[in-house]
Amino acid sequence: MIVYDMPSTEYHRLPRASKSGLDKIARSPAHYRCKDFKEPSKAMRIGTALHSLALEGVEPVVMPEFSGKGSVALRDEWKSQHEGALILTADEATDVFGMVASLAAHPIAGPAFRRPDGRAEVSALWTCPDTGVECKSRFDWLLPSAIVDLKTTADASADAFARSVASYRYHVQAAFYGQAAASCGLSTEHFLFACVETAPPYAVAIYQLDDEALEIGRKLYLRDLRRLQQCRDSGEWPSYSVSIETLSLPKWATYGVDGNE
Repeated sequence: MIVYDMPSTEYHRLPRASKSGLDKIARSPAHYRCKDFKEPSKAMRIGTALHSLALEGVEPVVMPEFSGKGSVALRDEWKSQHEGALILTADEATDVFGMVASLAAHPIAGPAFRRPDGRAEVSALWTCPDTGVECKSRFDWLLPSAIVDLKTTADASADAFARSVASYRYHVQAAFYGQAAASCGLSTEHFLFACVETAPPYAVAIYQLDDEALEIGRKLYLRDLRRLQQCRDSGEWPSYSVSIETLSLPKWATYGVDGNE
């Protein structure tokens, strides 16, 4: 089922498996069950503000500078008047507006985000055909033939973003969202990452993953969903191994040793 106007708070309350949840259970079932709330980091606040401005035209709330006698009290009063709002500093807002301008000027991203048939923050509620687990996905920008996911990054070059894909399991997201679209009867053919750097010149790059990456992502999300279902059935949510395990150094740590390059 596709829902076009579901508030984000309502979406996040749904007890369905999401990509962020699968990232947690991939670490351990105990991490999936943990409801530890953390204040949004600077990167998260900037990312949220970028999505709101670039995709929905909602400008961020910018905190004015307070100085001099009584500035602390004035700042606290101002914050209380804007409680619940996403607040940025002036410098953070400058970066967000710079990123949006760079996206708008890009020959692919700009026209894509201006298309009248595009929809922002589209929720997909679906059931995994392989595991039977109820899932949810939220598309940043949905077009008739593509899902576009907006990513902020320190380095949008191909090599650097490929590392980000592996580190943050974006290949799992691409495969998971592709199945979400198919399960909801959408005819989307592409999953694209629109990447924008968070510092000047706010460089932009557009990427899609190859078939091998998508297949690996598919295998991983199915593994995670099966583990989730097993934990629900057993009522057991373990963390790490209770045995002593032997570790090896990662391959990158051995480069240059004994002449190996």
